[in-house]
Amino acid sequence: MLGKLFGIIKNLEYSDILSTKEKEKRLYICGCCVYFRKDFKYFFFLKKKGISQCGICKCSINDKILFKGEKCPKNKW
Repeated sequence: MLGKLFGIIKNLEYSDILSTKEKEKRLYICGCCVYFRKDFKYFFFLKKKGISQCGICKCSINDKILFKGEKCPKNKW
């Protein structure tokens, strides 16, 4: 899994990163969603305060809104 993740990151180009306006739009949509979590949960009981998370796919919202290739699991963006 980590090899796949690092392979994807290594092959990204600057053009794969969204504009600030588009990132803000996605973040707003995520913030209004019922599945939005303010704190990142992992191992069922540990939290990272202040790092938002998608309750469906469990990804960090800040990472998810950054790239063009990422999609909302509910197809909101």
